[in-house]
Amino acid sequence: MSELAWSLAPPHCASKLDEGGGTKGIVYSVRNVTKPGNRVDPFQTRPKMGDERFLEVASVLEQQLGIRKAEDRDVAVRCLLDDIEAPTSRNSARTTATPLMIEAALLQERRGVTGKDNPANIARIVEQMYALGGGSRSAASQWVGAVNGAGQGGIPAWAVEAIKVLLPTDLKDAPAAIVEKSTQSLKTGIRVPRWLEQYPSTPFHWFAESWGNLCSSGWIDAMPRRRWTDWASCIARTAIGAGFLFEMHLARRMVAGLVAERNPEKTVSIAMDEGNRLLAWDDRHGTSEADVGPTINRLVAEGSACLELLDRLAKPSVEDGVEKPPVIRPPCDFDDVENGLVEWLRAARGAIEESGQNIAQDVAEALEADISGGGKNLKETIRYSLLDRSENKKSDLYALLRGAGRFTVVEPGQEWLVAVASMCASKPGRIARMADLQKSLRALGMEVAQSTLVARLERFGLTRSSHDADEALEIRAGF
Repeated sequence: MSELAWSLAPPHCASKLDEGGGTKGIVYSVRNVTKPGNRVDPFQTRPKMGDERFLEVASVLEQQLGIRKAEDRDVAVRCLLDDIEAPTSRNSARTTATPLMIEAALLQERRGVTGKDNPANIARIVEQMYALGGGSRSAASQWVGAVNGAGQGGIPAWAVEAIKVLLPTDLKDAPAAIVEKSTQSLKTGIRVPRWLEQYPSTPFHWFAESWGNLCSSGWIDAMPRRRWTDWASCIARTAIGAGFLFEMHLARRMVAGLVAERNPEKTVSIAMDEGNRLLAWDDRHGTSEADVGPTINRLVAEGSACLELLDRLAKPSVEDGVEKPPVIRPPCDFDDVENGLVEWLRAARGAIEESGQNIAQDVAEALEADISGGGKNLKETIRYSLLDRSENKKSDLYALLRGAGRFTVVEPGQEWLVAVASMCASKPGRIARMADLQKSLRALGMEVAQSTLVARLERFGLTRSSHDADEALEIRAGF
């Protein structure tokens, strides 16, 4: 959420807090622990006892809450600062503020949080997935529009004023600039293949629909602000993890299709259908049988190796000092074709045959590859997005996966299922159907036993059992 806000901020904002234009970044606070790879010293936005911003917050609380004693005022400020700090593991070197509003989102950015000079652009990843799903405008502008246009019911007015004061002086003008930019923000420079419109059951489409619903259908005014913020984070992290898994699956199926005999239309159709069944969830299975760790490892290893092979085949090569043309055209050449993925596969097969090259061995090696290079980072991204992040590995309510010894199983946190099921309803207080939830889970690549789903929904109070209802079973939204 912070990176979405920063993606709309004027470019000079972050550099204002860097001494001499350095790259130390911004973070809410730094703990007294060391962590390998943290090579930069970030600017901390959490004020220290007695400094100027601490006293400004204290002044707001004095006025808003009628606190008169200095010791009570200081305790109140520390309570506020502790309360907006997002939960994190004991070993984390840096902490973040929960992005309850634009000002809170700006209390950290990715350089300060990761300790890296050039970390992954999370906002860009989120925007890419949102656009692939057909999202209008941008994910960032949707989020800004929601928090900027929200009523006062979800967060106390005194907390709003206090959090605004927390923002460093050099960033005071940033929120207004972000709001202004959000009204103009359109998707630019993002690749969106036309052929993807034919296959609406993907994590990208689920994300675009769920994000648009959460940000523009009244949910933010129907919920406590922290809960709404947690749901937003849940939807985004689920989309990132599921989106990368789907991409890896599609890459390996298309590379395998280069040397297969099945016609291109059928190859693509089967690949898309299999993309709805990447992770199995059935409470009747034992831990070892339910282990999805090997599936994730295989998808990442084979998918990343297949992407590398595709990249190699689509680039010129040099042999004995002579440059040779690419073997195939890159898939992006077919982005504007309505049936582009099928046409790319057909054209690629023809080009390979015409070149006289035998790539069967290269394909076989890619489909048997181990995780290496960028695949390791990708695996970590997927696991961090979907796995329980809590210290005891049991209390992350928004996780999809949990570790069980050496196994990794689909074990959604209560709030994960509540959020995903609620996004199937058009607005707060509305009813969704079991068929809607099953559709969402398939889009996320999950094959779920209906008995498992009904039992969980009943346990969480979202529905009442009706043995004759089947897919028409009613699911109440969480708010």
